[in-house]
Amino acid sequence: MIRLKDGREVVAPATALAENNRGQLQLDTENTPASSLPEFDAKHYYALHPVEWQEEWGAVQGEILTLYPPADTDRASRRRFVLGSIAIMGAIAASLAYPIFRYLIHPLTRKLGDIWVQLSPRSKLEDDVPVFIPYSVERVEGYLEQTITKGVWLIRPSRKLSKAIARHKENLLFPELGWANEADAPVAFSTKCPHLGCNVRWVAEEKLFICACHNSRFRLDGEVVSGPAPRGLDTLPVRINHGKIEIMDAEFRAGIPDKRRSS
Repeated sequence: MIRLKDGREVVAPATALAENNRGQLQLDTENTPASSLPEFDAKHYYALHPVEWQEEWGAVQGEILTLYPPADTDRASRRRFVLGSIAIMGAIAASLAYPIFRYLIHPLTRKLGDIWVQLSPRSKLEDDVPVFIPYSVERVEGYLEQTITKGVWLIRPSRKLSKAIARHKENLLFPELGWANEADAPVAFSTKCPHLGCNVRWVAEEKLFICACHNSRFRLDGEVVSGPAPRGLDTLPVRINHGKIEIMDAEFRAGIPDKRRSS
């Protein structure tokens, strides 16, 4: 089909297209019905390279062949334009790579902060009686900022219990936090089971901390009695600040025998 300027379409036989000496498809205007029409001006139509006819146009018999700007026939120009565009976009991406990388990665690599939280027991602590004390903390995890409600098992240990706990350095020493529990301060146990992080509860009748998920059991000094827990209950740093009990909010990795901080 030949589409004229006024929008009319004239059917031209396939035999009206012939390859010239430059390897282009040329319309033989003498053998087309359009040759007798005054609206048809052959100089407004451009020759096609066979590869463009077959691959880029994908034309088959019966399809309509329309004009396109002469510059589009220059494949080298198109290639230079595409490569130039890619080069420009690559330069822009490279200039933005570092600030984007720093923005995305830096918050994830920052040192874990030391957040001290003041506890408010509702009543006076008794020797060797665990008391659950809830607290809230503003926590930043990467880009997520949220208020988290947590809790801790707080114990004022008797001399005997203090000695039992002190036998295990991992209970009182925190080398990665640069802190050790103060003398005569209460002991704070995390409520998270070191097995998979489920909450543990104190069962006074059995004098044990028990995890309901997989039945890990812990003595009053935090040591494992039975179950799959790989280590004893994790203790948190405790200090007395102006007569108030404070703990450092921290969590430790579950499922491993060593006590390693995770947040």
